[in-house]
Amino acid sequence: MAAEHNSQQAYTQQPYTQPPYMPQPHAQQPQPTHQFQMGGENHGPPQQWQNGFWNCCTPMNTCCLGYWCPCILFGKTQQRLVDPQLQQYETFNANCLIFLGLEYFGLWWVFQMMKRDEFRQRFNLEGSAVGDCCGAYCCPCCGLVQEEKEAIARLGRAGNTVPQQGYQKNDTMGYNPPK
Repeated sequence: MAAEHNSQQAYTQQPYTQPPYMPQPHAQQPQPTHQFQMGGENHGPPQQWQNGFWNCCTPMNTCCLGYWCPCILFGKTQQRLVDPQLQQYETFNANCLIFLGLEYFGLWWVFQMMKRDEFRQRFNLEGSAVGDCCGAYCCPCCGLVQEEKEAIARLGRAGNTVPQQGYQKNDTMGYNPPK
């Protein structure tokens, strides 16, 4: 018992000293050599929208669809971004159903805001995340109609993705008259 008392006494008699700080070397993280941008098309300053946010009453069928069935218009626009000809379009696609489910819980605007940000980045359009949030929450119909009209303007309607330039002569074609 005396040995146990001496070991406790020796333990309590030594003052505590903090070990010196020795910084640990950290491995250097590789630095990216280029900046990633969504869509890969973002060069130069942001462009203006071709269709205004508050210009949502034309065409009337798009306006009505955005007002009474926003999930369908949302799904159609998202499908148009993947398939401009809408060959694989289904009215109740995955984006439509996700939007509809979030509408039930009052959170549609979060999904719409995220997709609008992706839309802006893809086409290098002016705007901000705050503007996307306010637009999606306060006037979702206007935002949905604007995105649909912008997608049609930038991608073409029914697959017409090349702007009309008229006839372009092909120099490799030629006509050799019969002899």
